[in-house]
Amino acid sequence: MILKQYVLSKMPKGKLQSMCREHNLPISGTRSSIITRLVSSTDWSQLQSKQPNEELAWYEKIFCLALLDGAKTKSAIFETEAFKKILDHVPDEKLKADLAESVFRWSKKGLVRGKLVIYNEKSRQYLLNQEIIEDISLLVSTNSDQIVSEFKQSRYVGFYLIADDNLRKYLKTDLPAVKYSTRLPVRINFESGNEFIRILAFSDWRVQDIKDVFVMAERTRPDFILYGGDDLERFRQFGLNQFTELSKLSKTKKVLAVLGNDDFYAQAKEVLKSEGIHDLYNESAIYGNFAFIGLESSTSGPAIFRHEEQDFESHLTCQYEHLQGKKLIILSHTPPFGLLDRGIRFASEDEGSHHIGSSALRRFLESHKVDLVICGHCHSHGGLAERIGNTTVVNVSSHDDYRAVGKFAIIDLFEDGHVDVDWHDTRELVGEHSTQSIWGVGPVYSKKLSNSGVTTVQELSSYPDLENLSMVSGISSSLLAMFQLRAKSKLENSIFQIYPFEAPDGNLIFIDIETDIASERVWLIGLLVDDQFIQLYADNWGEEKNILTKFLRILKDHPDHNLVSYSCINFDYNVLLNALNRHGLDASVLESHEHMDLGIKLRSCFVFPNQSYALKNLGAFMNYPFKHPEIDGFLVALQYMSHVEDKKPLDKTLLEYNEDDVRAIPYLISEIKSKGAKKACFLPSASKDAFSSITTQDFICPKCRHFHSSNYLKKKLPRKCFRCGHIFS
Repeated sequence: MILKQYVLSKMPKGKLQSMCREHNLPISGTRSSIITRLVSSTDWSQLQSKQPNEELAWYEKIFCLALLDGAKTKSAIFETEAFKKILDHVPDEKLKADLAESVFRWSKKGLVRGKLVIYNEKSRQYLLNQEIIEDISLLVSTNSDQIVSEFKQSRYVGFYLIADDNLRKYLKTDLPAVKYSTRLPVRINFESGNEFIRILAFSDWRVQDIKDVFVMAERTRPDFILYGGDDLERFRQFGLNQFTELSKLSKTKKVLAVLGNDDFYAQAKEVLKSEGIHDLYNESAIYGNFAFIGLESSTSGPAIFRHEEQDFESHLTCQYEHLQGKKLIILSHTPPFGLLDRGIRFASEDEGSHHIGSSALRRFLESHKVDLVICGHCHSHGGLAERIGNTTVVNVSSHDDYRAVGKFAIIDLFEDGHVDVDWHDTRELVGEHSTQSIWGVGPVYSKKLSNSGVTTVQELSSYPDLENLSMVSGISSSLLAMFQLRAKSKLENSIFQIYPFEAPDGNLIFIDIETDIASERVWLIGLLVDDQFIQLYADNWGEEKNILTKFLRILKDHPDHNLVSYSCINFDYNVLLNALNRHGLDASVLESHEHMDLGIKLRSCFVFPNQSYALKNLGAFMNYPFKHPEIDGFLVALQYMSHVEDKKPLDKTLLEYNEDDVRAIPYLISEIKSKGAKKACFLPSASKDAFSSITTQDFICPKCRHFHSSNYLKKKLPRKCFRCGHIFS
């Protein structure tokens, strides 16, 4: 039950909602409420069948880390049969063995705060044995080195001992992590006359294709390639060290790297000993007027091995003595505390998110001259940069979700301290004519198409026999028809209409909200009511109930108005509904107003050449004049939370950002009406008359007025409404 809940918690909300649809469950509510719904309604085999082995193994690995040292649950795993039950769910024997070995290694570092467990390396089994526990108790009570020595040579040879801090100091089971380095920095050959250095930086490359790093390095030819840690062992396969090969694409022939919190210490250190790779925690480096210091792992939260804040403080102080006067760059797996370090994973329910950065690194930046910090670890902040004093902090981590996009930063540091950061990601490596440039055609579908002889957008657009292509590729003919239509839309730069579009009319209230990064709490509600723009703003979380009350008052004053938002997932409506219920306010007032998510409607009715239904992307395609196109909702949430916690003044551009999102909704409706679109019927089984016979009402529940996607039409009725459970007739 716990494992299933944790695996589900790592899935995107859209995927969770899709699972709800498959099991005829409501899709509304917070992530936690949806997960609770699925946990009680699906068995493990149903969940497991949807998880590729690689993804499942990763989720289980993270799950065990959470049990060992998570913010929500302190470990009691080895005092019960829980671990055995978890292993029983692992579908593959090798995965099971690897997981057991991994847990042992984490435990060896002292993350387990519980009773003694015996691990048999040969059989890879965990044992709880009272006799052995008594033997160890004797060791502790007598404090005898001779007894310890005899114990290790006795019948327990081949066994490892997992214990709390009191036992570990006798059994000496800590990994040989270096607390801080006293080595002198090494000098790397420097080409005189360089006014700046160019760095290609990335981190947390856990699921992404390593080949993409080579492509990016070949394109940019940086002076140095920096890697911020985690899964270093992925870069050494079949006797080949990919970092060594990668180093040849840099001008200095060097990859500078540090270990992450989820790297196995001994194995990862071996990876960094190969030619062309420099372990920055082991030795700092000097390159002309520039210098590098490395910080490995993390100082808080789950970790296979972990440093103390004192380790970081001593390391930075010791190395800085030899590097004063240089343009200083710190490569740290963990961010500085309070800077690009707000994590969602492992936060408690009350927190929603929490800081996971290093306080020692933060203090060092506040008291020393550092030009640049390159970090990772906090995946949600990957692709963001921030300033503290004269220091630029750049988080180059990538998400570890299955098939997540990989992020890179090309960073130029000049001798005058100026820093330029240019962001890139693996989507750029997909050619303009590749089938992957079509929305919905990812690497898997692209490979299937390629194996069937379809390698370009043009070939997909003009393919004559989709039924035959379906049999060859294994992709359904209806999905191929949609891919083909999207390809034609892109090539012709034309909008195609696939179902009738009935624009919302009558009295309308256009709405857009801003929340915290967990998408639970509301701090800003933007409304366009009868052409009057209104913003309900909460300056802190204590004012959330107040703005919700004002929102209800506006709805009561306009009982004949319908609501229109834009998110493609009913985000604004559902978050507001949950917030009202959370505060004990009258949610029926909101439910009494009909609501349309325009994004869902457009996605059901149109195919656009820009291959995206996101409000910013579609709005830009339709030439809406966004004032701040560089800002996104996540960044807005981060800045508001910084305003609340650090008492920083709120940037007024955030209010302008919200207003743009509200006003863009009626703009899109107007533009789509005026532009017109080519009509198309993409379902192979649909007749020429199908287009005219489908109406908007086919998508709307008559009871709760919830709008359903076009996929609903493919299913046999009766079907339940996704929100209220009403049976369609």
